Amino acid sequence: MGGPVSTPVPTSLPTAVTNGTAASTGIPMWMIWLIMVIAVRIMVGLAFIPAGMARKKGYSYGGFWVFGFFLFIPAIIVAAVAKDKTSPTQPPYEQPYPQPPGSLQPGTCYCTNCGALIPHNSTFCPSCGTRLG
Repeated sequence: MGGPVSTPVPTSLPTAVTNGTAASTGIPMWMIWLIMVIAVRIMVGLAFIPAGMARKKGYSYGGFWVFGFFLFIPAIIVAAVAKDKTSPTQPPYEQPYPQPPGSLQPGTCYCTNCGALIPHNSTFCPSCGTRLG
């Protein structure tokens, strides 16, 4: 119980780099740097794919490029399922009930987008601004 206590001998910790090679793998440092540079270039190139997809749908090109650079797979998925912001949001106006033949005043018609009564020779609808005809 009361005998001498041995103290552990301190050992040196393994170093990550010795003589220009990674100690645990023996790979030269220049090869590790080369692999890292190639990986970054591949990430830069692949980031253009979700960015281009998002731009076609009306979203930020730069924002999706950064998203694709850091998280390529989620960026592709988000860009693929995102709604198209460039498509018209409002469907063309369809009158719910047929109008009686005598209800229109001569020289007038209905806007195909919003249904407003407009002059027959109008180029744009005065209510919604849609180009007609």
